[in-house]
Amino acid sequence: MTHLVDLNTMLETDRSILQERFPSTSFPADPYITDELLKDFGFATFTVDDRPSSSPFYHVLPGPIVKDEDGLYRMHWIIEDMDLEQCKNSLLNLVQQQKQIALTTTVTFNDFEVPLDWNTVTMLREGAYNPNPIVLRGVDGWLSLSSTDATALASKISAALLSISSNENAHYVAIRSLTDTETAKAYDVTTGWPK
Repeated sequence: MTHLVDLNTMLETDRSILQERFPSTSFPADPYITDELLKDFGFATFTVDDRPSSSPFYHVLPGPIVKDEDGLYRMHWIIEDMDLEQCKNSLLNLVQQQKQIALTTTVTFNDFEVPLDWNTVTMLREGAYNPNPIVLRGVDGWLSLSSTDATALASKISAALLSISSNENAHYVAIRSLTDTETAKAYDVTTGWPK
């Protein structure tokens, strides 16, 4: 797509504005519309620099359209640092992402991988009072558990889930206590999560 700039305002415009201002002129379709065709109408084409990679600590915003030394018009990107509160909010979002990743891990019980889930804990604890074996679907198949095994597995899953919640809370407390953006940018949200 060809980007157009109105040379009077130096703002991006589109073909409809060009056609609206000069209804009796037929402009060629992309990519055949050129600066040579547009110069008499007060418009030019411009290119957009590659967008810088994203970061949780700065905003990437479209900058003004400028005429560079080579005579071509370009839109450059502006990188705007976040303030401390914005950095903290970004870190808290990253903690949530890490928590979601941690919740996809499993615990191993009798060579079976069992997903972390509070509903499974509830079912295992309720089933511990049942004299019949409890059948549970693990990652690799079905697992038949005695009431003693069900209690042990419920405890193991609970401990893993509580560890995740505790780590999340520790990150929240640490992030909320940050006092400057440099410390925020250096903060590591990947520590303490189960692998």
